[in-house]
Amino acid sequence: MLKLNTNHFQALNEYVYNIQLAIHATAAATYIIKNDVVVNEWYSGRHDFSEDSRPVNPKSQFNVGSSQVILIKYLA
Repeated sequence: MLKLNTNHFQALNEYVYNIQLAIHATAAATYIIKNDVVVNEWYSGRHDFSEDSRPVNPKSQFNVGSSQVILIKYLA
């Protein structure tokens, strides 16, 4: 899959990061695909509160249901 390098989604990434801080989540991410091209890929945080925990990366897995709520609120 192709990757597009752009800052077009910076506001969305910052919004998700602020939600991460507000709800005291250990991690957050955005991954957006449009027409088979990755147009935004952003990761923040660690897998748990321990400083030794693994940083969030492309292999991390999230509960998608909770992520959808944030995106819907952002787009509204």
